[in-house]
Amino acid sequence: CHIQLTYQNIYCIAMDNYMKFEMIGRGSNGTKVYLVKNLIDNNLYAMKKIFHKEENDSNEVSIMEKLSNHPYIISYVDSFISKSNKLCIITEYFKNGDLASFISKHRSTNTPIYEQLILKWIYQLTTAISYIHSKNIIHNDIKPGNIFITDTFDIKIADFGISFNINDTPKTNIGTPLYLPPELCKGKPPEYKSDMWMIGCVAYELTTLSKPFMGGCIAEIMRNIVTTEPKEITSRSKRLNKIINGLLNKNPIERYSDKDVIKEITKTKGRRCCSIDVKRINNNVYSHKGIKVQNVVKHQSIKQIEFIYEDSYSNVQ
Repeated sequence: CHIQLTYQNIYCIAMDNYMKFEMIGRGSNGTKVYLVKNLIDNNLYAMKKIFHKEENDSNEVSIMEKLSNHPYIISYVDSFISKSNKLCIITEYFKNGDLASFISKHRSTNTPIYEQLILKWIYQLTTAISYIHSKNIIHNDIKPGNIFITDTFDIKIADFGISFNINDTPKTNIGTPLYLPPELCKGKPPEYKSDMWMIGCVAYELTTLSKPFMGGCIAEIMRNIVTTEPKEITSRSKRLNKIINGLLNKNPIERYSDKDVIKEITKTKGRRCCSIDVKRINNNVYSHKGIKVQNVVKHQSIKQIEFIYEDSYSNVQ
């Protein structure tokens, strides 16, 4: 006997595989994210529920499917339409949360983030965006809340809801105002260098625990982005300052590209290796593992990480 599968049938079959727990995130556009458990493999995942619009759904899901094999991009697992006509996207789950929470914790205790960890994350974020751009895609919404921390304290970029192919009509949606590049504030369409500006905003916030541009309303924020400079960073290395200043150049032509950032971080001849003692703070291990871990020695209160920077993921296919 033939059974016709409807969206409702498919949803029931799909949801039968998952047990939904508490809500772990919420977006400004009504998006909700839940922690779920797959009853087949017993692993925890994140389920993002958004309003179902067929064209937007196929765009976000297809982009995630194309990009899901990169080490610094969130892994796509599954998607289906709910009975309430919402798109459910299943992705990997990160118990360490996102960079927004990480920065907030440091800000609340006035504890600077280690510079080597910042450089590592800038490197990983840049190589991820470089890979995304190689697929002719602009992310369009890079911010700390869309960057997640793995168990090994690597990062993964997520949320492709307003991403688009450079060959298609640019999205009319703009990202979070605090991270908009000057050209978007002037009404111009996003380009590859727009993503690099957003990386600069993330790097500045990791470095100073404050956003580079603020304002009492969206219009004031956009005016400050176009006409003012962020507060000068005085307590960090020349290399980190150079990278951030290069990324926050208001002229897209002169702004640092992905290659410029990677070159700046990896320009030391040979392989740069060092060992770091990392204390546990608030039950979080600030692992400074670089692109490849050579050795990890565990202690009760100290984890010693020997790490190495290698330009090994800039050409991931």
